[in-house]
Amino acid sequence: MGGGNVPYALRFHKNIDRALFYDCLRILDKYPSVDIKSACYIGFGSYSFEDFKEIHQRFGISNMISLEYDENTFRRQLFNLPLRCITLFNTDSWNFIKEFDNNINNFSGNLVIWLDYATPAQINNQLLEIQELTKSLKDGDILKVTLNANPEAYGGAPYGGYTIDLDDPISPKMTRMNKSQLRKFYLEKFKAKCTSFSRNISGQIDNPEYMTLENFPKVLLHLVAVAIDKNLKQSKIKKHKISSFIYSDSQHQMLTITFIFIEKQREVAFLETTKIDEWEFYDNSDQGYLNLSIPILTLPEKMHIDKRIHESSEIENIFEFSFESQALSSNLLENYLKLYRYYPTFLRATI
Repeated sequence: MGGGNVPYALRFHKNIDRALFYDCLRILDKYPSVDIKSACYIGFGSYSFEDFKEIHQRFGISNMISLEYDENTFRRQLFNLPLRCITLFNTDSWNFIKEFDNNINNFSGNLVIWLDYATPAQINNQLLEIQELTKSLKDGDILKVTLNANPEAYGGAPYGGYTIDLDDPISPKMTRMNKSQLRKFYLEKFKAKCTSFSRNISGQIDNPEYMTLENFPKVLLHLVAVAIDKNLKQSKIKKHKISSFIYSDSQHQMLTITFIFIEKQREVAFLETTKIDEWEFYDNSDQGYLNLSIPILTLPEKMHIDKRIHESSEIENIFEFSFESQALSSNLLENYLKLYRYYPTFLRATI
């Protein structure tokens, strides 16, 4: 259900996002209410089950559920199923969440859930699913949500970015839309898609200036928080945001957010026990996020940087060329210094 047609090895930045998630789970496992090995992992396995295989290998989770609504992909899953401990559901996430407790057989252990959404047109349903899911979450449950963070994906520019004056139907006048017009158009389209949450797009974020790649993730962070909190107002548990990242996946910018749900009176103990707030990628702010963009390196380039990894003051000058623009190249290399331990390396193997 999430980007299933893109080969895993080509999803470079998503590999980094996944590695960071596994690192995060390892730290959260220190919280007494969390037992990752005995948890139930729920996600969208697609046909290759990459995250399922790795989570099982790293943590030994043996209770796993994969959701897939597409009949053909589901048949591929039946053929490629790597572990018999994965239960397959040929259904969409909304129908699964509506009957959540029954579908997990009233499982009482921890839940680790990754809603890896890939269809921006369904943003309203996705937010409603998140809202509905929180009814079933308890102390120590972990939720990761991934959404398309490209404002254009929620309503492409009309006529390829042009307005058309039909006063002369024989020879209509076409005028290219400026940035301000495009952003206003994106905002109107996005609000029209978020029918159940449009009134929550207000104040500062109800602004065409938030329809940019840099600012649009802040709108999504706000709406996800609203969706979660709607069913937690009278609850004894609360969400605690752990991290949020943006990255490029194929042709789109994606936003991914990780939360843990904890009893309100245990939040201080949670932080003292896990020390998750000392994790270098921790971000509990409402609208903060880290960009995971790093340069795509050849092996010689990577080795050249790694030899000098602690000479960060010289990182901008170690090549006689740049990655894309000079300014972007500097940012990419700075990000590499933060993320090099998670940098994926793909090798050819004969099996």
